[in-house]
Amino acid sequence: MNVSANHICIAKRSDTIHQQLVALVGKTVTYYRDDLLIHDANCISRMEKCEFIHLSYCSGTHLYEVPCLIENNSMIPHLFGKKRPSDIYTDNLDLLKTYFGRPEYFGYKHRFCYCDGINVRIVSQDKAISIYQKALNRVLGQLRIGLLPA
Repeated sequence: MNVSANHICIAKRSDTIHQQLVALVGKTVTYYRDDLLIHDANCISRMEKCEFIHLSYCSGTHLYEVPCLIENNSMIPHLFGKKRPSDIYTDNLDLLKTYFGRPEYFGYKHRFCYCDGINVRIVSQDKAISIYQKALNRVLGQLRIGLLPA
């Protein structure tokens, strides 16, 4: 792991995305390590050079694909019902903004990472929200002006 002039932790660029992630947050996750070591590895392997926001904490992880394209915004199966992809992305943003990163509620902090599709780095919660919000605004704007099927 390297520390740049801006004191941002960046994993070695020669490692795979998952190896970079584990190098940065592996010591953070003490329970439910399969979230990081198995489930996140499987998810990342299916996301070909996609951007994502990753949260880690003592009891697991969460991984959110940064919105880049909604080819079809029709209802899809989601959890115990159906939702539009645009609504799922919007709900994820709400979680990033309001739920995570509240140590007074959880008793611990979440660690936020951003992957640009090649490199993983630790970022602040505000930076993670900003990245996700800008991408979501772009995708929702494309839906509104009819560049993508509704």
